[in-house]
Amino acid sequence: MKFWTLAFENNWITTEALKGAVKTELNPFGEITPEEYKRITGDEYTALDADKPFSNASKH
Repeated sequence: MKFWTLAFENNWITTEALKGAVKTELNPFGEITPEEYKRITGDEYTALDADKPFSNASKH
């Protein structure tokens, strides 16, 4: 978590990009937890669109 904290504090990464480092069901290789994301950014973690389950409802 130290690396990601340092990267965020030095503006090397945005909150959206940092979401890619969060370990989720669809991203089991993430390096930080949603709770650590909140400690780093001060914001609640919300899944990236890629982490949200696929829905046929949006099919064109």
